Amino acid sequence: MKAIFQQIIHVCGREVRFLREHLGEVEQAWFALFRSPLRLSDEAVESEILRMLEREHCSKAYSTYLRLEVDGEGQWRLQIEGDSLYRGYVLRALRPDAVVIRFELPFEGLPTTAAAQSWQTALCMGRSRKVHSVVRMSEDLTLLEGDGAPLFAVAARTVYTSREPRGVEGRLAREAIRRAGYPLEIIPLRRDHLPDIEELFYVDHRGVTAFGICDDKPMMAAVAARVAEQMEKIVRKK
Repeated sequence: MKAIFQQIIHVCGREVRFLREHLGEVEQAWFALFRSPLRLSDEAVESEILRMLEREHCSKAYSTYLRLEVDGEGQWRLQIEGDSLYRGYVLRALRPDAVVIRFELPFEGLPTTAAAQSWQTALCMGRSRKVHSVVRMSEDLTLLEGDGAPLFAVAARTVYTSREPRGVEGRLAREAIRRAGYPLEIIPLRRDHLPDIEELFYVDHRGVTAFGICDDKPMMAAVAARVAEQMEKIVRKK
């Protein structure tokens, strides 16, 4: 099976989070590329997730991440992406250093495995510079993503992002920022804005990752912590 699309799904204990939304991301991407409908079964995917968690003896106390892959025939499979030391969405204790790298992605905006492979190459480039995270900069010098996830910057108690947050957790982050009481402005973030940025973080299936340093600029994480807290509160109230 050669996967074309992928999604990382967060399972907290045995609660599969935002499954329909994740499947919808793949269905929309499928239509965008192939101009034909695809319908993935919520029940079949969730049943297989729960069977896999039991078969692999995954923790019921903490979170587990699974990768859903879909091939060009519409067939899908699941793989365990990893276990977490946390339960639910959190501000990760790890605050990696990052470097800005300019590159473009194939099929921009779609959750393809080709884009994921491009990110793996970028991360290898980052490690060659002694850092473990990468901020993607487009050809027009706009900062777009961190480690493949929606990127947010904080300055003067306002949160900024270069484009409408994409993906399941990106949309969740937008609501979490609102509930945390911070305005969110969509403006092009440039590399030369870094000296004025107080925090730089991204949001993915694990929650919030706040950079410790980006291009030698130290960052804080106070707003990032509040956003992570609100993300989890939103889910628990659903």
